[in-house]
Amino acid sequence: MHGWVQQNHDGLPQKAGYPQESINEIHGSWFDPSNPVVLYSGTLRSELCEDMVDLADTSDLTLVMGTSLTGLNADQVAKKPAKRSLSGGELGHGDHLTAAD
Repeated sequence: MHGWVQQNHDGLPQKAGYPQESINEIHGSWFDPSNPVVLYSGTLRSELCEDMVDLADTSDLTLVMGTSLTGLNADQVAKKPAKRSLSGGELGHGDHLTAAD
């Protein structure tokens, strides 16, 4: 798996053994003091947004779990690869798997 975009703050990927440096906790984390939770009125960290867009633009396959996909910025991680696949467009580099929850 190439990357993980985590919208929740629960630390479950880390508890499951996924390496912290490979998780994009786009909305912040309860367990990482360097990445405080972002309120709805707040601003997302630019480097995390850039990473999320890159994953959305290059992933061939995205696993989406536990989200309603109701208009948050992270929805693109699921929607962009699906749209490319359905339109017959070029997918990413062929070696990315992204999980978004």
